[in-house]
Amino acid sequence: SKQTHELRVTSPAEDRFRFTAGLFYQRQTDYDQANYSVAGLGSADQSIQLGYTAIPGLGDAVFARRLRRVDIDRAVFGEASYDITPALTLTGGIRLFEAENRLTGFSGFASDIDETCVPSVEADRPCDNVIRQTEEEGETYKLSLAYDINDDIMVYGTYSTGYRPGGANRRADVPGYTSDTIDNYEIGWKSILFDNALRFNASVFYQRWEDLQFGLSPPDFNGVTFIFNAGGADVAGIETDFSWVLGNLTLSGSAAYINAELTEDFCNFDDLGNATDCAPDGTQLPVQPPFKGTLTARYDFMLGGLDSYVQGTVLNQSGTRTFLLDSDYAAVGRTEAFTTFDLSTGFDFDNSAVEFFVNNVTDERGILSRNAACATSICGAFARSYPTQPQQFGVRFSQDF
Repeated sequence: SKQTHELRVTSPAEDRFRFTAGLFYQRQTDYDQANYSVAGLGSADQSIQLGYTAIPGLGDAVFARRLRRVDIDRAVFGEASYDITPALTLTGGIRLFEAENRLTGFSGFASDIDETCVPSVEADRPCDNVIRQTEEEGETYKLSLAYDINDDIMVYGTYSTGYRPGGANRRADVPGYTSDTIDNYEIGWKSILFDNALRFNASVFYQRWEDLQFGLSPPDFNGVTFIFNAGGADVAGIETDFSWVLGNLTLSGSAAYINAELTEDFCNFDDLGNATDCAPDGTQLPVQPPFKGTLTARYDFMLGGLDSYVQGTVLNQSGTRTFLLDSDYAAVGRTEAFTTFDLSTGFDFDNSAVEFFVNNVTDERGILSRNAACATSICGAFARSYPTQPQQFGVRFSQDF
């Protein structure tokens, strides 16, 4: 369940000094109840035969979770802008917050019911071997300066920070994870040129990411994923988008190049705390493709008195590293770059529209990401691939009322 409340006050937007301020409260709860069962395990003969012991009170469950999680976030925030001159605007903001996370319950096998598992006040579990609570407080900032060169071109520079609360891992021998933070530096421009025919925006950014949170499944941990702090990372990139009207022809597109890499070594570990595999300083962060771009060409014309068009779109995405740690990456492999094409044509009449389309014209099976169903040392050879949508064609009809 989740409930969110916010109170916000905003001053008139046309004032030279203007502000927004408010209060925020959010509470999320989650009850995780899962049984991993073997039929008949509750009988003594079956338990001896399989070498497992059923968890008392939970039927045939050989492993079970009964975890209650509560996340509470409180914040006070404000942002103000001041027009230093009609063309120069300074904006500043701050958010003060508190974050609270509680995780309580049972997770494990019958062997986990020992002297460290305290009696539970709930009847749904044998005892509590997970009792975790974290509380954090902090603040995030934003400072931006924007300058209107003229009515059509604006340049800006922004410094901002980000914060993600820490939390608890459910095994007693796995420590919790702390918050991760980010410092973002960005400069860019927004423009409308040639009598509004061309819109061209771009930005260059650099981000310093500290204590980034990362999910891993250490060896001998039964395939369970835990969250760890993976040290620091640097992220630098450039983003741009445009739209250019050339008579009946409109060209539009967007592109982003991002370089994201660790700035210090990060190691996995076994249940004894020994490092088992490392990602060295300079390792590229997984999942995020370094380059992704789209380009669309649309031609509008009249056909039989109807507003008609033809359109084509091309998308290109570079390959990605699939896992952070070298052993996982070697077991699963890399995704490769791919390109897809979409085509469509249609026409409008009265308040209706008809469109004929073919998506992924060449039926390209580009791989968006890859992962494994269990530890990569076991399932890496059978990694799952998540492809782009295969070729699809059809007709769309819409009606305005």
